[in-house]
Amino acid sequence: MKKLTGKLAKVSGNNADIDSRVHYDEWANNYDHDLINEYGYIAPKLTANKFKALIHKKNVKIIDVGCGTGLVGKALYKHGFKNIDGYDISAEMLKIAKQAKIYKELKQIDFNNVSNNLPKNYDALICVGSFGYGALEPI
Repeated sequence: MKKLTGKLAKVSGNNADIDSRVHYDEWANNYDHDLINEYGYIAPKLTANKFKALIHKKNVKIIDVGCGTGLVGKALYKHGFKNIDGYDISAEMLKIAKQAKIYKELKQIDFNNVSNNLPKNYDALICVGSFGYGALEPI
């Protein structure tokens, strides 16, 4: 296994002490390249494959929590799911996700801030790679 370096190392391990919004905004332009090409990141594809096996109705309304640049949304879209909204803490990540033109709605939201009015009208929730040090905290 390749040793974690750079931006990924800062959110991996129990010593992560970052401002998530700033960190992911700064990482947005290189995020996909770093994860996919440098580390072989396949979690979005694997999760979308499992989602497809569990959810057979393609018209379900899906919330992609921590959607980042849209890796999970793209994988779901390839499986025929077209009713997807994405939420992320990083405005820069959302700008990249918007370019894919697969999300119905994209919204910047900090899920660690419980004072937010969280959306509740979804049939399914998907969240890949968002729980851990420097990301979503346990509730």
